[in-house]
Amino acid sequence: MLKFEWIYRYQTLLGGLAALGAAVVASRPFYRQIAEMRRQSAASAIPLVKEIAVEVEVFSSKLSIATQRLSRASHLMESYDDDDPHDSYQWWPTAMYELGSDITSTRELILAWIDRGHYERYDQLTKGHQALDALHAATKNLAYAFRAHTIGPDYEHGEHDVSHDLAKTYRQTMWEAFSAWSSWYEGYINIVLHDRRHAWTRVRHLENLATAIA
Repeated sequence: MLKFEWIYRYQTLLGGLAALGAAVVASRPFYRQIAEMRRQSAASAIPLVKEIAVEVEVFSSKLSIATQRLSRASHLMESYDDDDPHDSYQWWPTAMYELGSDITSTRELILAWIDRGHYERYDQLTKGHQALDALHAATKNLAYAFRAHTIGPDYEHGEHDVSHDLAKTYRQTMWEAFSAWSSWYEGYINIVLHDRRHAWTRVRHLENLATAIA
């Protein structure tokens, strides 16, 4: 009796294993379907993610170029300190005007980046924009002090004299504003480079999923 009972249990076990094997075999098309859905989803997401990666790449490049142009502020301040204003008058005001234009262009670059929907870095971008606002105001004040001490103020249009103490204040404010911008850029460019690496890593990951073999 025990012998037949053992055979019965053995047959039951074999039957269970056979059913499990059949279930596994039956589930293979399901898993293949899931894998195919994943590949299709990855393939459809690649263009959008790649577009974002390219946008980050272009923005980081433009921001780097813009900052290189703004670095001229250091040379202009040195000239203000060391050169005779009557000797530098032929080029210094024009260079300061061009610097102001570059600051405006950089502000527009940052605002356009925010408008593109890149709100994940909104706080950092806002600080950069504020630093540029301060630098632009300081540039205008120092240029005004330079003009007042060379050709003099235009009293008919409401301009006034600039004391040497006030000019020194403008000069110090200009340096502080430029330092604040430079500090912001050094910190933010590392964030942008991280975002760029992350974006391209996502692209490669999706490409690997899209070309995976089930």
